[in-house]
Amino acid sequence: MSKMGLNVGPNHLLIQPNFDNKKGFFERVDVVLQNDQLMGEQGVSYSLNTHRYDYQRAIKQALTRSGEKFFKEGTKALAFLNNPSSMPWMLKDPRLCITLRTWLPLLSSVPAVLFTYRHPLDVARSLHVRYERFQFPRSLKLWLSYNRSAVRGSKDLCRVVTSNSRVLSSPRGELDRIYDELRGCGLDVPHKVAQSDIDEFIDPSLQHGKMSLTDNSCGELRRGGVDTAVAIAARHKSTQQWTPSDDTQRKLLYDVLRVYCDLEDGTALRAGYEWPEYPDH
Repeated sequence: MSKMGLNVGPNHLLIQPNFDNKKGFFERVDVVLQNDQLMGEQGVSYSLNTHRYDYQRAIKQALTRSGEKFFKEGTKALAFLNNPSSMPWMLKDPRLCITLRTWLPLLSSVPAVLFTYRHPLDVARSLHVRYERFQFPRSLKLWLSYNRSAVRGSKDLCRVVTSNSRVLSSPRGELDRIYDELRGCGLDVPHKVAQSDIDEFIDPSLQHGKMSLTDNSCGELRRGGVDTAVAIAARHKSTQQWTPSDDTQRKLLYDVLRVYCDLEDGTALRAGYEWPEYPDH
């Protein structure tokens, strides 16, 4: 999105590229630190108890403690986000899936939301091979919690939806569609992404797991059930190191894959959609 000319702020205020994200994170350090603080006050972290986060409680704390060290990083971020000269800006942090509703009343304008999702088994694989070494069941619960909170938290905003698979399989067409729809939300996106930037930046080889690019099993899953979900997962390299050990894990796998398929056809984005509930601990 920064390649469309959206303002992410000075480079020295962003998390820098490293071994597990060589292209860069494009995440403001102050926003990440403040999100950690907001969640930490409630016994929540980016990978634990995210289902317990109370955004209204956090809003009250942000408003009543704005002059304290508690909201120091948030104050710095808002100085950028609420400065007219920063427009149009882009803000990225996976934690915003959880904390978005806390930030909204603190912003001087209502933002558009670009919601993107990735195949849950690819996410689980990524979290397993990185330094966290999370087990697959925990990662699947995190995937569910983050996507559920993101969809619910953006339901009344102008929301553009895409996925990792769509961007990687058809980058030119998908990025042009995102540009057009963000403009339709009233965001003054400066320009489309240049083809040279697409060629340089989008590299499927950097992905942990490629199930998003090869999985066409939603029809199969809908015709089957839990056993079908286990069979689908067993066919892919992402899960070669994990087999569901009991009925609870098998049901979790099925529910998560079902939600992914419901995101794919838009069912999960509709009002009244019933999300499975699994505490992420």
